[in-house]
Amino acid sequence: MSAAAVNAIVSPWFVHTRPAALGMAYNGGSIGGVIFSPLWVAAIGALGFSNAAAAIGLVMTLTMWVLADSLFSRTPQRMGLARDGGVLGTQPTSVTSPAAKPLAGLLFWSDPKFLTLSAGMALGLFAQIGLTAHLFSLLVPSLGAQRAGLAMGSVTAMAIAGRTLLGWAMPFGADRRLVACAGYAAQLAGSLVLIGAAGTSVPLLLLGVVLFGIGFGNATSLPPLIAQIEFVESDVPRVVALIVGIAQSGYAFAPATFGLVREFAPHAPGSSSQPRLHKDSQFAHSR
Repeated sequence: MSAAAVNAIVSPWFVHTRPAALGMAYNGGSIGGVIFSPLWVAAIGALGFSNAAAAIGLVMTLTMWVLADSLFSRTPQRMGLARDGGVLGTQPTSVTSPAAKPLAGLLFWSDPKFLTLSAGMALGLFAQIGLTAHLFSLLVPSLGAQRAGLAMGSVTAMAIAGRTLLGWAMPFGADRRLVACAGYAAQLAGSLVLIGAAGTSVPLLLLGVVLFGIGFGNATSLPPLIAQIEFVESDVPRVVALIVGIAQSGYAFAPATFGLVREFAPHAPGSSSQPRLHKDSQFAHSR
């Protein structure tokens, strides 16, 4: 149920309104992570780990079975519905760029649009996940464990807000690469504010967390939307699966890499203590 799967599920149903639909789907995953974390704790406390895992696994399997049979295996046309909620028998106008050409076989690997999109997603998520994995331990010295936990939760809240705003407010003809740049610019500003806080200024730490969180969710939802514009419709599922796979294989090393940076920067705030890893709920569901 990663970004590639979510895009594959949503795409047959939405064309013009895909930004809002994808944003809502990703937000559902984020909210699910927030809800299921305390439920896991309660279930383990009541049933023990093995029984809780079996019960939750059974519920998940049954839920996916019902959804796959009733929705995922069917197209809108098969269910007598139209894409984007339009009039049955009509098709929404294409949003694909006139310059898009089919790319068969290995042609993706020589296409500049694909290479820059996959590199941008991989590098952006590498930086984002590397910082997030260590952010909790950087906040604890000034905020304390409880307030640092709340600050980490606000990253998820801002991710949901930013993704929702983008989905509903992004102009139809907007350059989606420039929109992605704006999101990364907000995260860059947040990172600079966190550096300026020097691990001691609570207002700057909180401002940095908010700015960093605004663009957090769009780092996964925007690349598939860029692919929708720049590649022919039949190639989009393959493009999305490839860029997600490339990004995942890269950012898997981000927490360790950032840990090495902290290890060799002994005067950095919080580096004197053993780093504590924190995973945002969005990572648990989508990556």
